[in-house]
Amino acid sequence: MTSLGVSPLQALRRAFRGAIIRRTAIIDEQIAAMWGLEGTMLGNIGYPWMLTAPPIEKIPVAFVREARKGVWEMLQIKNRLEGYVAADYTCACRFLEVLGFELGKPQPKGPWGIKFRQFVLER
Repeated sequence: MTSLGVSPLQALRRAFRGAIIRRTAIIDEQIAAMWGLEGTMLGNIGYPWMLTAPPIEKIPVAFVREARKGVWEMLQIKNRLEGYVAADYTCACRFLEVLGFELGKPQPKGPWGIKFRQFVLER
């Protein structure tokens, strides 16, 4: 987010406000992750987003299981899910692949030309 010129808080506010789906995971009374789906109500493309915090690392298997459920829920609303992930954020790239997304080749984006990979999943 900061590599695109937006602070994490600004990005979260924007994504949360525009979301069709909004979810929050709480672990030990702490926010561990927030995710959702943006997109127009009549369009076929959804734009998933997610932010995580350190508590999510306590439950990696449950996290993947719940993420798969979340992706399934999103695909019930939109035929295609797509977005961008920082190419050097290898954990996020691998996580998206585990969830079934196809990742494109790194391409420069944003004001600083940081490389991102498009991720796509269609039902």
